[in-house]
Amino acid sequence: HNLMRPRADGIFRFGPSNQIKEFDILQEGVTVRKVGSQEGCVILSQRKLPNKSLIEIRIDEGGLDLHSYLGVGIAHPEVLKRVPCLCHNPKMPDFMAYFTYSGTSRIATSGVATNSAYGYPFKKGDRISLLINLGKAELRYFKNDQDLGALDISHLPKTLHFAVWVSSKGDTITIESSKVHDIGER
Repeated sequence: HNLMRPRADGIFRFGPSNQIKEFDILQEGVTVRKVGSQEGCVILSQRKLPNKSLIEIRIDEGGLDLHSYLGVGIAHPEVLKRVPCLCHNPKMPDFMAYFTYSGTSRIATSGVATNSAYGYPFKKGDRISLLINLGKAELRYFKNDQDLGALDISHLPKTLHFAVWVSSKGDTITIESSKVHDIGER
């Protein structure tokens, strides 16, 4: 495994996980690929989210598959204590703070009983962006530059990381870009 040290350039890179043997980190830490067969692997960014950030990712493999889970979102490091990370389980304790949007066009979050329809399904080749404003307690997803609407994240703690959830061997996600300060309207 190629766990890269955080760099000072502001780019988010993948790092901590609840199942390190289940994935590879590639391309200087910006790509993650599921290589194992265990379910429920979550990978966090090395750095925590600042007050405002925009993260754009590309789905290289996976996405729309009703028999697996590929999600992008934000999470508190507590999620790393759950192996496997079955974050869509409604019986999961509320202290596991997360918010995720999946390839099957569902949103799920902790502390609030929700696993609701949202946005549109995503698949290989799609670009998903997250616009996070912790000061306003707002998360916005974009699919291929289309705004999917604002989501309230006021129930989450302020210490959060960018996160991806992968469950099928071969699922691959790349961080294409990230901006972490003074983000204007998109």
